[in-house]
Amino acid sequence: MNRSTKLAAVGALVAAVVIVGCERTETWSRAGRAAAGAPGSSAGGAAGAPIQPSAGSSTITDYGPLTPASRHDVVVASGACAVKTLEAAAAAIEALSAASAERVKSPSDDAVASKARAAFASALDAWSEAEVIGFGPAGGSTASASPTPGGQDLAPAIYGWPLVSRCEIDKLLVSQGYAAPDFTKASLLPTRSLAALDYLHFYSAHDQGCGATHAIAAPFAALSGDELAARRASYAGVVAADSAQRARALSKLWSPASGDFVAQLSAAGQGGALFATDQLALNAISDAMFHVDQRVKDRKLGQPLGLIDCAKATCPEAVESQWAGHSRESLRRNLLGFRRLATGCAEGGAGVGFDDLLFGLGQQAAAEQLRLLVDQAIRAVDAVPYESLSAALAGSPLSVTAARDAVKRLTDFLKSDFLTLLDLEPPKSLEGDND
Repeated sequence: MNRSTKLAAVGALVAAVVIVGCERTETWSRAGRAAAGAPGSSAGGAAGAPIQPSAGSSTITDYGPLTPASRHDVVVASGACAVKTLEAAAAAIEALSAASAERVKSPSDDAVASKARAAFASALDAWSEAEVIGFGPAGGSTASASPTPGGQDLAPAIYGWPLVSRCEIDKLLVSQGYAAPDFTKASLLPTRSLAALDYLHFYSAHDQGCGATHAIAAPFAALSGDELAARRASYAGVVAADSAQRARALSKLWSPASGDFVAQLSAAGQGGALFATDQLALNAISDAMFHVDQRVKDRKLGQPLGLIDCAKATCPEAVESQWAGHSRESLRRNLLGFRRLATGCAEGGAGVGFDDLLFGLGQQAAAEQLRLLVDQAIRAVDAVPYESLSAALAGSPLSVTAARDAVKRLTDFLKSDFLTLLDLEPPKSLEGDND
């Protein structure tokens, strides 16, 4: 990989972010991007006024002293963290299901709608922290492009973003296909999961996303406002209940009280059938941690910034959470979830993590670098002054660039020192990756 040093001078907005490491030089026209991101309407809503950078207590790092840990220590700690994180996500999505069911009863009540929307935000936060648990049952099955031991492909059905289609959802609002008994089993992924609830709970205008000449245009327009609100609420209730059931099923597969996948993971290198060695288990966990590279750096930041799979200056329509505008917090929670495995699952990133393994192998500088880069990435996201990245692309594009640059420094470290020093194989999904 050809690399050159690039200093990202982004002013006081990201003064807390210390620029370190090497990265690939990318074409970036500040004037062009600023012009493309001039304040105004964009997919997902208008830019609006900037807010104060996030300063949530969960961002504060208190890693504690580095403590030598073995590979097995990290595997066991990661399993316990998975149980804890997935249980929290299941509980939050179940609360969303309950709030969505209440909205079915009172679809035109603004207070009930607000509670459902708040529950959605909490559920998305919890799931965003859990997304990095892509090893074990949530991960790819043997039939997938990126299989992992014990994988059952369970995660996408809980949150299928970026697979969400407003047009397909609107078709089902007209046909009421969401009421079919087998809907959640037979329907396309872009019409369900938490990603569909982002639209169903937050979009209230009386129009549809298939176009004025589409076959549903007339019947959709004929729906009264109250009927459309009732259908959106009923559809959301079905999807939320299904998402909650799937999240709880995943949590149970990990729980010592039921599926006990955590025991299979902890048995690595000790006669367990799934992982013959601690190193194999550690590699499965490491593979999942590259979620921060492909999902966060590339899909959630690189594509909206126009750096990947985007033919325009920017692609705000590629931003996560188009309708709720919750994209910055979701991104931040992804990084907090990554931190749970990288440095420890306790409050503030404390506990046994990969940093302690590096320290135990005599690589204190690398352990400290991992901590620093995780912290910088979180702080850079906190410095984005809009809740919605669509708004940030319009009102403060350099802050989004700074966040992406900080995440890239972290992923560059993962692809180099992290894999090398721990003798880990890169994920299959990285084959051919030049970034």
